[in-house]
Amino acid sequence: MKKEQKYRADNNKGKPALPDILPDSRIKWKKSKKEIWQNIESAIEEKPEARSISLRSTFLRISAAASVILIVGAALFMRYYTRTVFSQPGELAQIELPGGSNITLNASTEIKYKPLWWFMNREVEMKGEVFFDVTKGKEFTVLSETGKTTVLGTSFNIYSRDRHYEVKCYTGKVSVESVVNGEKIIIEQNQVASLSRDGTLSLNEASSVSDSDWRTGLFRFTSSPIKRVLDEISRQYGVEIEGTEGLDLLYTGSFTRDQSPAEALNIVCRAFGLEFVKEDDNTYRIVD
Repeated sequence: MKKEQKYRADNNKGKPALPDILPDSRIKWKKSKKEIWQNIESAIEEKPEARSISLRSTFLRISAAASVILIVGAALFMRYYTRTVFSQPGELAQIELPGGSNITLNASTEIKYKPLWWFMNREVEMKGEVFFDVTKGKEFTVLSETGKTTVLGTSFNIYSRDRHYEVKCYTGKVSVESVVNGEKIIIEQNQVASLSRDGTLSLNEASSVSDSDWRTGLFRFTSSPIKRVLDEISRQYGVEIEGTEGLDLLYTGSFTRDQSPAEALNIVCRAFGLEFVKEDDNTYRIVD
């Protein structure tokens, strides 16, 4: 060793070697190499704590939310779904409502009702003329532009056109209410309730009530405005009748559907000394 130190000193021209003057730079470990590796391996194997989520619980929550949405959607659909039925000129339509009530639509008539909501609210909207044969049960209501009719089980006819409203009771009792002023009356068999243009209700006795009416092709009128009669001929035969403006006449009489439109017109016009001409296959004109 002395010889080696001397050799390094000679090589440095008498200066001491660098390792001899530096402090000891070796790291003194407090743990053994085995313990250090064990700590490293332990740190690598440790996993962060994970939040446990139940897949079943999440699925149940999603299913419950979907069920609520479906139920609400189905209820809204049932509440607002509306069926509309319209009879064309010259045709009648027969409909069986939910619950067994039967109705007959005269020509050019429209009804609306909610079939899926019927068990909650038996209500029909109408424009035109409809005969109702209502089964007994919950309250049955018919709405139109100017009038409201309510029954519990009866048969009746409603005419609602051009703000003219008339209810004729065949069996049972019928409550008729004016939409204009809320006035209400009860009519029974062989009675007719009419609503004027100002909303006033009037009660009249019908001369007779039978199944021989427009449903069987018989059209009878008592002191009816001639325009209403001519409009009925137009609807039943699907024709246009012109020249009716200014005719302020009341007609009492009848015609049947098995007659031609010209024959029906002749019956009505002859009562007032009126003439008419046929302009084409679907148009007639009243002349002085």
